[in-house]
Amino acid sequence: MRWIDLTKLNVSTEWKNKATAAQTTIDSDPDLNSSEYPNIWSELKEELKTLSYNKCWYCEARENRSDNAVDHFRPKSKYKWLTYNPNNFRFACTFCNSRRTDHATGQTGGKGNYFPLLDPTTEAKDDAGLRSEKYVLLDPCDPLTPSIIIYDDEGIPKPSLLASAIDKQRLETSIQYYHLNHSELVEMRRQLGLQINEWVNEANDYFLTINEPSSKTAFTNKLKDLCRLIKPESQLSTFARCIIQGHKDKAWIDSLFQMM
Repeated sequence: MRWIDLTKLNVSTEWKNKATAAQTTIDSDPDLNSSEYPNIWSELKEELKTLSYNKCWYCEARENRSDNAVDHFRPKSKYKWLTYNPNNFRFACTFCNSRRTDHATGQTGGKGNYFPLLDPTTEAKDDAGLRSEKYVLLDPCDPLTPSIIIYDDEGIPKPSLLASAIDKQRLETSIQYYHLNHSELVEMRRQLGLQINEWVNEANDYFLTINEPSSKTAFTNKLKDLCRLIKPESQLSTFARCIIQGHKDKAWIDSLFQMM
């Protein structure tokens, strides 16, 4: 999960006007079911995709994994006044956003309308209350979120050394409800991890004979390959970064991150 900077979201005046009108409509009819709200948030799907290089904001997989959607981080069924607030929108794949069963494991995941609070007394009733609301699910728009998650070589997410006890609780719940341990996603990470470890070991062999012209060229090419994997636009790039950092015993690994 990478940090997404929502201040870079480009929202047209035309859309804002439509959103204001739609919000007025639902505010004036308290009996209107959320499923009946005008679905104009989908019009921002392409702009939201752009912020993450077409990757799901929760799992960092590209849309070929599913038919992606605009998720309301705080469900519109409960946070009615945020229905058309772009700051509440997240670009999500079907596996992270909708309730689905992983047929390989039998586990059901997907966020759906789930939005638990660590402290129910902090539930926000207006925009001012959002700053003090203590929610459980990890948010890709919170810059602290990426520091909470790391992965093992098998592609399984787990808490980092920086994670507090509460962070660990939040991560455990987020893994379940964002389906971050879905078997297909874990296998994607595992395969990428195998590729990374192979490339790192090959690069290290070339590094050990770096004074030979052919080794220097081969080493440089492997560095380029590894750099591409950790660029923000690459699929599963936070996982790739985590696996590469696991090779810090190699003298040249730190310089790889300095190149980015």
